[in-house]
Amino acid sequence: MTKTEFTEQLRRSISEVNDYQFVNDTVKYYDDYIDTRIRKGESEESVLESLGDPRLIAKSILATKEAEAEGGRRDSYADRGASDSMEDPGRRTFVIGGRKIDLPLWAAKLIGGAGAVLMVIVLFIIGRALLPIVVIVALFGLFYKFIKDNFLN
Repeated sequence: MTKTEFTEQLRRSISEVNDYQFVNDTVKYYDDYIDTRIRKGESEESVLESLGDPRLIAKSILATKEAEAEGGRRDSYADRGASDSMEDPGRRTFVIGGRKIDLPLWAAKLIGGAGAVLMVIVLFIIGRALLPIVVIVALFGLFYKFIKDNFLN
């Protein structure tokens, strides 16, 4: 089976929903997912094999949509952004300046931790530089209050 055959079979299988946008979004999700895995080096055949039968996927999607309709909850694949729904648990994708950057999870955590440490250092340096000014202003305020309370009233 090819990617085109897979997505067309999926489209036919979920078309009973009669929600054109939902059908297109769902098919686009799987189309993008397959393309992403192929770009990461997997063969089209192995990606489609790992996904399984599109009719079974469609049954699962339709059952989920039906359950969501009964429960009033909306969180289908089509409702999530492509980067959230296709994200590999071991990697994180960031968009910086319009460019997508794909990092391993450990690198994203390292960068996030380094950013937090850097922020603490910067706040400490700024706080340390501002501390004498804050102390002087506070002392002047206390002196003014003392003068006002004891001599001006």
